[in-house]
Amino acid sequence: MNYKELPLEIRWAVDAVRRATELGIQIQSSKNVESLQKQDDSPVTVADFSIQTLIASCMAKELPEGVLLAEEGVYFLQSEKGLETLSSIKEILKPELGTLSDEEIINLVQKGSSKPNHSFWTLDPIDGTRGFVRGDCFAVALAWIHEGEVKASIVGYPDLKTDVLGRSHPASIVIAFKDFGSWKAPLSDLSSWHLLKVSDKEDASKGIVLRSFEQRHTNISITDKILEILNIHQPAICLDSLAKFALVAEGIGDLLCRFPSPKKQNYKENIWDIASGALIVEEAGGKVTDVYGNKLDFSCGVKLSKNTGVVATNGHLHPKLLEATKEAFEQLNIK
Repeated sequence: MNYKELPLEIRWAVDAVRRATELGIQIQSSKNVESLQKQDDSPVTVADFSIQTLIASCMAKELPEGVLLAEEGVYFLQSEKGLETLSSIKEILKPELGTLSDEEIINLVQKGSSKPNHSFWTLDPIDGTRGFVRGDCFAVALAWIHEGEVKASIVGYPDLKTDVLGRSHPASIVIAFKDFGSWKAPLSDLSSWHLLKVSDKEDASKGIVLRSFEQRHTNISITDKILEILNIHQPAICLDSLAKFALVAEGIGDLLCRFPSPKKQNYKENIWDIASGALIVEEAGGKVTDVYGNKLDFSCGVKLSKNTGVVATNGHLHPKLLEATKEAFEQLNIK
């Protein structure tokens, strides 16, 4: 595949995510990543704002009519502490975008607060912020949603630590297009794409399970119970960010579980946390639903309000995972 032959409305996004991922790696390697708190107590860093500014700038230049719905808002940047963050953003982005004013940065970040319509892009500038701060995995995730359906997704992530199968994973970009497959290339060489395919594993007991590293993002007791029910002895692999979906698409992992945290049992996922990963798995031949087996509905705005949690598999193991999930809910008295 030659991504440069893709339509401009897709190609700009691949270039933008490449630049953004490289920038994220650069900021993370500086070892000077301060975690700040947003109004909802979730973490944010200068990298989140810098990458959102960069991608919004790329969109404004290459796809000016594009609509962007991104995770970060401007409230923090307009606060007293935000002045220091704005100064850091200017320095970080100067090599990429030249000298920007406070107003230009705020306007670009604000571009990500667009109201979703029939066709828009959704962005998580740093998916896995806590992992990013720890120096572990993160992802830059961008997806195009048209008429409530994810049509394209681009995910960039840094080097992954050696996985349970003893393989290392260099910094990469994974892209997926509806009915065109999922493809992966090293971040350093976007001329070397290869098609991704999920595993053909049918024995659930031999499945490799992936879950969130952060306990606040899932329900570990449910995942552990599922491992027991399916007779899986290999502990679940814990990994930050949407990179988990890419590992399922590549056939390295077989089952991915994301359940609402016990402290937030009614939690509904944000679309930017799921959209990119879902299409990547599906286009590689896998299956993605909520924990009850319902198709994910991306037509409800910012939240997947009609769905609860997310499970992704190689397809072959999906019925078994849903059955095990139902049984786990019953045993743990979860409704």
